[in-house]
Amino acid sequence: MGTRGYRVYRHKGKYFISYNHFDSYPEGLGVQLLQEIPTDPEEFELWVQHHRQMLDQELEAFLSAGGERDAYNSDLRIEDEAPRNDLFIEWIYEMDFDRMIFHVDSHPVYRLDHMPPEDVFLEGIDFDRYNNRACADSVPAEYRYIIRAAPTPSLSHHVLEVYNAYKADVVALPIHQVLHRSHSLSHQETVCKHFLELIVGSLIVNEGRSLHFLDEIPNREAFSVKHLEILRSLIEASLFPSAFAGYEAKDNSDKEMSPSSNANLLVDFWWIRRHICVRFTTHLQHESGLRSAIAELATEIFGADAGPQPIVYGVAFSISHIVIARFDKPTKRLVHTECLPFLPSFYADSPSTPGITAMTYLASVPAEDDSSWFLQRLTHIYTAPTITSCQAVAHPVASTHTPSLPTEIWMRIISFIDDPYSLSALARASRRTMAIVGASDWLRYPRIRVSDRVSEEFIALCVLQDVAPSPDSFSEECKYLFSAAFETIWQELYAVVFLSAVECPILDEQDESYTEMAMVDIKFGAQIRYTLPTVIATNAGRSGLHEDKMN
Repeated sequence: MGTRGYRVYRHKGKYFISYNHFDSYPEGLGVQLLQEIPTDPEEFELWVQHHRQMLDQELEAFLSAGGERDAYNSDLRIEDEAPRNDLFIEWIYEMDFDRMIFHVDSHPVYRLDHMPPEDVFLEGIDFDRYNNRACADSVPAEYRYIIRAAPTPSLSHHVLEVYNAYKADVVALPIHQVLHRSHSLSHQETVCKHFLELIVGSLIVNEGRSLHFLDEIPNREAFSVKHLEILRSLIEASLFPSAFAGYEAKDNSDKEMSPSSNANLLVDFWWIRRHICVRFTTHLQHESGLRSAIAELATEIFGADAGPQPIVYGVAFSISHIVIARFDKPTKRLVHTECLPFLPSFYADSPSTPGITAMTYLASVPAEDDSSWFLQRLTHIYTAPTITSCQAVAHPVASTHTPSLPTEIWMRIISFIDDPYSLSALARASRRTMAIVGASDWLRYPRIRVSDRVSEEFIALCVLQDVAPSPDSFSEECKYLFSAAFETIWQELYAVVFLSAVECPILDEQDESYTEMAMVDIKFGAQIRYTLPTVIATNAGRSGLHEDKMN
């Protein structure tokens, strides 16, 4: 039986893909390609020149055919994105003439212009901790791929003047001081932080290649479409409860805050909430890049049309790093954090980073429009195929005779209502219930849409109410970096939801009589979504999760 794979060339940002049916494992096709690459520097340059000319001819023929695959008669397939492994394509080898890197399974491994000998080549094909192909630690540095970082931009005199005009005496502060809040995380924030770590880990598993070369990006205008999708999706996943991510506003007043309404993904400033302004940028880890981003945010936020909020928070985000600033409009002063790592390393020991924690803090900052913002989006959360969108947005009859109960009792009642439409109906019963529902932490817990593993039919919307102990299998091969367990109520029983970016053999650790295989559709904002394998383990002996966790 053949081991299928791809031979790929990257040239001028295009991927030229050739199918290989047999012996695509490293000892076969891998070694064959290794032997084709000259080791003599002069011969290597001629070899590269020859292949570039050949690929130029292929690209010209492809474009002459209008970019239509059927009209382009060649053994090569030309694509804009690198191919991915799947059930049929087990190995991919890419010779990248743009970066001079030899990739395995579309991840960088070796220097194309200084390939290792055969024994090192075979032993050096390894995995990082996120299950992506990587260069083994045993490979000598001379053979490892090199990422050529873009030059650090210089800091202009004008930008420095703007920055110094607004900054406070003490600028770089811890995030809890920037936000004027407690250092400790609440119970709800702890659950959201773990869920965000799962999302970020899943992103690294699925989009690792796009994240390897962030340091090559010279400026914000050079972000690729994929990078912009990741930027937007991570911001939404960080600041919105999961069920609200990717919400597309329907009214004109909210269109500017919805990423789905922007034809161009790269906007100058993204007012994602009326009190939060986001700027996508690069080089935040360098002082010039950090000060430039803060100065640009200050110019926008302190401008006349930046909104009526006295306190606005600015977020400078480069995917790998983040800076959060607090802008006091009445005093025209600002403070900000230092540059915080947002993405974990490909060889991380923990899924947590200072940037993830900081965004969890920011997501919980109260705003004047919290009630209207959350309640408007409640009616747009899909819960069951039998409920149409028209039924969802039907306005319940407003009543001025709601029970005069203490706020604590209303909060307790709300904690038992998982269905967003029922919450919306309760909120619209009176102005008081609208304010109470909108201010409830219950809306801010992660919510996941669970579907049947086989039929893919929607089953239920689950509220993740607490972090559960992870099974032993999550410790194998560092799966804890992109897997998590949460407590919930499933079919009126206490349950643990096990989520992972890859298949995990956790069924053997559970009582099968109480275990259900399912899948969860995680929406990373408006652009990116993944389906995570899921196991829901119920336990008839546990109940009263609300009593234990929601008091």
